Amino acid sequence: QFSPFAALTGYEEAIYETGRLTEEKTELGEEEKAILDRKQRLLLEKLDELPSLTVTYFVPDEKKSGGAYIRKAGNLKKINPSERWMLLTDGTKIPLDDVMSIESKLFCYVF
Repeated sequence: QFSPFAALTGYEEAIYETGRLTEEKTELGEEEKAILDRKQRLLLEKLDELPSLTVTYFVPDEKKSGGAYIRKAGNLKKINPSERWMLLTDGTKIPLDDVMSIESKLFCYVF
């Protein structure tokens, strides 16, 4: 009796996915990249203090082009400049190339 509706399985999900918005990744200018590099070097110097920070970074969408910017607060555990990632104490691993901004009380008097 309900078999004609079986063809619509997944239809609602497809409609949702089509309507879901994503953002394009913004490329930083040279000055913005230089500021981020200086902030990362300062954070490297203070790693033993597990500095508190807020990072805004791009996360690519798994199903369609673009992605979303995530804002994550936490404490920095490690930065690996050669492999280009940072690790927060909660286990979040953030690619440095996807970082848009870093905020921390450490930067109040420097930037």
